[in-house]
Amino acid sequence: MLDLNGERERFVGQSSTSIFPGATGATSVLRVGESIGSFYGYVFQGIWQTPEEITASGITTLVRPGDPRYADLNGDNRIDGNDRTIIGQAQPKFIYGVTNNFTLGPVSLSLFIQGVEGSDILNLNRYELESGFVAPNKLKTVVDRWTGPGTSNTIPKANSVVRRNTGITSDVVEDGSFVRLKTATISFQVPVPQGMSNTVKSASIYVTGQNLITITDYSGFDPEVNSFGNSGLSLNTDYNAFPTTRTFIAGVRIGF
Repeated sequence: MLDLNGERERFVGQSSTSIFPGATGATSVLRVGESIGSFYGYVFQGIWQTPEEITASGITTLVRPGDPRYADLNGDNRIDGNDRTIIGQAQPKFIYGVTNNFTLGPVSLSLFIQGVEGSDILNLNRYELESGFVAPNKLKTVVDRWTGPGTSNTIPKANSVVRRNTGITSDVVEDGSFVRLKTATISFQVPVPQGMSNTVKSASIYVTGQNLITITDYSGFDPEVNSFGNSGLSLNTDYNAFPTTRTFIAGVRIGF
């Protein structure tokens, strides 16, 4: 971002209003000198474990054991909008693709591999699927939620509303890098009977598979996601997005 017509920054990005009651829905910041797609929010530092830990921290914002802990970046002993910072980048470091074609006698194999490296994904699904305050089914990770001092430093207690009432936080910004076998086609050249060679010049059968294998650390269904694809300012945001479909196609090619 080179210029904002005199502004230093502007908060942008879409989210579901059902996720953040009482908190801003903006997910990103446009800031001169930073990339479009800069996720903006609070830095997650674990889970508050005991009342003594809360007291010793000096924090004055109302929190209880089992609530998520966020960084007090400006040192005023409060967690508010002034403690937000850039917590991820939707823009990848690079995108790549490789195509390979192999032929052995009548058999041919074509592979297309694509990948993305260095991008982040905002997994909004986790606000609902790891929370005890909304009705949908839950992720299995809630089994390992905080239930007492020392039990978890990653998943809040079931009845904590702090994460949803705070806004975008770094614990739901995940590595979106992936490598995917996008397309694979295997074909077999069928010998043309001598009596048909004047009419049929070639014949082959083939099978094509798409989106066959994906290697990624992203916890959601699909790292190639954007729930708000109609907006160029809400990149790599996953909220109830349907994953890329795996498909298979079989066919016959005949050349005359």
